[in-house]
Amino acid sequence: MRTFLAVPLAALLLGCTLEVVADNVEGVFDKSLTVTGPVALELESRSGSVEVIGSSGDEVRVHGKIRAGWNMSREEAEKRVKALQADPPVRLDNGVIRIGHSVAPALFDDISVSYEISLPERAKVTLHSRSGSQTIERIAGPVMLEARSGSVHVREVSGDVEAHVSSGSLTVEHVKGALTAESSSGSQTFRDIEGGVHTQASSGSVKLEEIRGPVEVKASSGSVRVSQAAAAPVKVDCSSGSIHVETATGAGYDFDIQTSSGGIGLPDDDVTLTQSDKRHKKGALRGGGPLIALQARSGGVQVR
Repeated sequence: MRTFLAVPLAALLLGCTLEVVADNVEGVFDKSLTVTGPVALELESRSGSVEVIGSSGDEVRVHGKIRAGWNMSREEAEKRVKALQADPPVRLDNGVIRIGHSVAPALFDDISVSYEISLPERAKVTLHSRSGSQTIERIAGPVMLEARSGSVHVREVSGDVEAHVSSGSLTVEHVKGALTAESSSGSQTFRDIEGGVHTQASSGSVKLEEIRGPVEVKASSGSVRVSQAAAAPVKVDCSSGSIHVETATGAGYDFDIQTSSGGIGLPDDDVTLTQSDKRHKKGALRGGGPLIALQARSGGVQVR
């Protein structure tokens, strides 16, 4: 009788050399720095969450959570984790704190590191993340961030904020400067922005509340809602989805509203029309003021 031994095809193709992929290997590191004068944070993350919180004083504290193990042997995973623990990827150079992949690129292949960072609130922050959520709070700014995949939440920034998100929700709150944003897929929620908002959204709803400066929104697919706390120009161009604008209480506006498909709703009183077609209305609300320019190609428009 013949006896057959089953051998995986992959093993035959590799000359019968088999390597067991490691289970996850985890570790942590902590590093503290003292800084004086202006402070800037530059962080590059391939995989893992990032949390940046501003605080009083001159101390920078970085807590890292490391995970390794996929696409490498357990021995290699342990070696990488120990190397990051022995020499955390945190550098200080002339007031610039550099953290992450750019500090030690060879160690970060197939490695996930999540960061919890506390630093002086006077800092300006630049973040680049491939995968993982980002949270930034209580920072003077400016703040510039780029995220390929993962939710982003920014709050309590004194300066300007610039955010680019490929996939994931974007929430920005309590900003004294201006906000510039762009997202490919995911909702946008902006609340209590003093310096105005300029944003683009390819797919996902856009919601703006308590906005005090000028608003400009370009949305390809998804509804747009704008609520103002002070009178300022509003411009919205929406390819597919409804537009709803809540004007500042008692404030006057001029308006120019166009739709390709969908109705146009205006307040019942204190409206003067200079053009009133089914798909195009122009005029003044409460005597006139900053211009509300709205265009909806597929969807209705409401102004209140």
